[in-house]
Amino acid sequence: MNEENQKNILKVNSWFKPIEEGIKIVLKSDRIHSIFIQSRGGLSKTTTTLNTLKEEGKEFEHISNYGTPVELINFFYTNRNKIIILDDFETIWGLGTKGINILKGALWGSGKENTRTIGYLTTSKLLKAPSKFEFKGKLIILLNKIPEKQNRLVKALLSRALVYEMDLNYKETMELLFDFSKLDYPMVSYEKREEIYNYLKQNTDSSNLEDLNFRTLIKLYEVYKVKKDTWREFLPMVLSRNERLILLKKFLQKTRSVKDAQELWSKEFGLSRRQFFREKRKIS
Repeated sequence: MNEENQKNILKVNSWFKPIEEGIKIVLKSDRIHSIFIQSRGGLSKTTTTLNTLKEEGKEFEHISNYGTPVELINFFYTNRNKIIILDDFETIWGLGTKGINILKGALWGSGKENTRTIGYLTTSKLLKAPSKFEFKGKLIILLNKIPEKQNRLVKALLSRALVYEMDLNYKETMELLFDFSKLDYPMVSYEKREEIYNYLKQNTDSSNLEDLNFRTLIKLYEVYKVKKDTWREFLPMVLSRNERLILLKKFLQKTRSVKDAQELWSKEFGLSRRQFFREKRKIS
């Protein structure tokens, strides 16, 4: 690997330093046992997590499928002394209060001995774990979106862990992709990667934000390798547009105040004022 590419890798990795440092705190802390890491898909939170654990010489269990509370409790019991990565964590909300209460017991200790106890009562014959057991592992919880933070159950979970949200707006995302475009890629020259990035920047805006990530550039690189003369025509296959953001921008342009735009937008989509400002940040 040449020196220039090594510098570029370090620059890209610097975007994910908070994730790396947060994980290291969890690994070394006697009291903090977990971290929630949130970002849109394709922005390297899983890769950064795996690389950090490997660099620290840690073994871990990585799971992204837990369909029932019984499956979750069995998994925690089997791996009660291990580092666990819960990937695509959004599915946990589908387990309801039972699943969340299981997780609460794993996140934060009680008493002088800081004991974390997981308990679950059921008559299911599928349960292999005791009805109550001590959990001594560490949890790294990856998700694309944290649900409504004012929800009592969500707040109860987040209060027991470190929380890092990588909520990049359009400008920040394009800066990250610019750094990424400098990295070597097989059979795609620096000049061509630069051209592809510039074309992407010229033909996108904040309404494309959900699809703008590392995978976007990689897809375009691969399209170029197959369709060198016509790769630009395939951009619609790579990107979609967020109609809520498109209309948000229109309301901001045609109304006299942000308040008026918010009221129109919230009425149109049946969403809260808080959600309006969360979406508005994406176009800032």
